[in-house]
Amino acid sequence: MKFLYFFLVLFASTSLFCQPYAGKSNLSSPPAKAAGCSPPTTTTYMELNNVRTMIHTAGNLWQVPNQNFSQYEVPKNSGVMALFTAALWLGGTDFNDQLKLAALRYRNGQDYWTGPLSNTFAETSYENCELYDKHFVTTQDLVREFSAWFDAGQADLSNGTNTQATLFPNYEVPDIIKTWPAHGDVSLGQDYYLAPFYDNNEDGHYNWEDGDFPFFDISKNHT
Repeated sequence: MKFLYFFLVLFASTSLFCQPYAGKSNLSSPPAKAAGCSPPTTTTYMELNNVRTMIHTAGNLWQVPNQNFSQYEVPKNSGVMALFTAALWLGGTDFNDQLKLAALRYRNGQDYWTGPLSNTFAETSYENCELYDKHFVTTQDLVREFSAWFDAGQADLSNGTNTQATLFPNYEVPDIIKTWPAHGDVSLGQDYYLAPFYDNNEDGHYNWEDGDFPFFDISKNHT
């Protein structure tokens, strides 16, 4: 009886302070987000060690979009899915100490949009979202090979040798090194520096022809 009495009092108290129902016509729509950007759609398989898994630019992981098929395979090519699904959850407080959170639950809703925002007003555009709707995938081995190829060419210029052609006869610089998103568009208010890179000649600008590459501490001299 004590429990029933408490429940009834609590229910009555909350009812007294409820706002009257105003009908659906007075409900306001939430503000539009992401400058009319379409939800990200790019999917990439990551295959590292003995794992093969699916990731998406929309923030959801390890599952075929709109289907209950997991794609976190261990060992690779075994057909055994070790994990069902996951998603990115990122949160923090702004300068007003207000909590900001981006989180997905089974791709319910859309909290992640691709591309950098402007610094002053945190703005983006449809074109910007489309441009960055991709994964920029590189590996340390790929970077090591590029660095060795570049260093061989520099040595050839200094010594009059032909080491680069001998050691790397059919080498082509990977597109990911040429198109690494190191810099934003400052005319749109974006940061100049985006993805980290090794600045070989320390001029502050990413240029693979100067020996710059997506950052990996391949020389083990950075902390």
